[in-house]
Amino acid sequence: MPIRTLCLSLLVLMSTAFPAQAFRLVFIGPNRAQPSRLDATPAEAARRIRPDLGFALAVLMVAGLAIAVSPVEGLFRLAVDPRWYLYGAAAGLLAPFFEYLVGLIALRRLAPLRVHDQAGKGLVVVLAGVLAAAAEEMVFRGIFLPVLDQLVPIMVAVAVTSIVYGLNHLYFGWLAVLQKTLTGIGLGLLFVYSGYSVLVPIAAHVVQNLVVLLLLPSSSARRPR
Repeated sequence: MPIRTLCLSLLVLMSTAFPAQAFRLVFIGPNRAQPSRLDATPAEAARRIRPDLGFALAVLMVAGLAIAVSPVEGLFRLAVDPRWYLYGAAAGLLAPFFEYLVGLIALRRLAPLRVHDQAGKGLVVVLAGVLAAAAEEMVFRGIFLPVLDQLVPIMVAVAVTSIVYGLNHLYFGWLAVLQKTLTGIGLGLLFVYSGYSVLVPIAAHVVQNLVVLLLLPSSSARRPR
C-alpha cells in the first residue's frame, strides 16, 4: 500500500480515536471521574448510568466508521489456536489487579482498591462495559495496529497504539493514562501472537470490564461507611 495512503489512514484513525471522549466530557461533565458516593440515591445513580451507555454507543459508532474507511481486511479472523481465547480471558481477569499494582507503585503509597463508580448498577452498565471494550479493541488493536505495522516494526506499532490508547483515558487523569498504556501493551501482544485476531484482545478487555463491574464490588461492598 502506498505510504501516502497509509498516512491518510493513520490520520483518519487518530481523528477517530478521541471523539467518544468528547461525548463523555460534554454529556457527563468534568466531575464524572470522582469516586462514587456510597450514599448516592437510586435516582442519582440512574442519571449516571445513561451517559455510560451513551458513551459506549458513541465508541461503537466511531469503531464502525473506522472500519468503514479502514484498508484492513479480515478484521474478525480467528486466533491461530483456540487456547488464545483462554489466555485472553486470563489476562483480562488479571488486568484490574495489575493496574492497581501500577497505581500503588506510581503513587508510592497504599491506596484503597477502588472500582468503577457504576459497579453493580445493573445490566445497562454491564452492557455498556462490554460494548465499549469491543469497540475500543476494534479501533486500537484491530485497525490502528495493523495499519501502523506497515510503516514501523510491529513492536513499535504495539507501543505507539498503546500510548494512544492510554491517552484516550486522559479524562481520568495521568495515572489512568499510565495504567491503560501498560495494559494496552498486553492487549497488543495478545493481538499479535494470536495471529492478528482482534477477538482475543476483545475477550480480554470484556473480561476485564466484567471483573471490575461484577466481581470486585462484592469485596468493596464490605468497606465501612
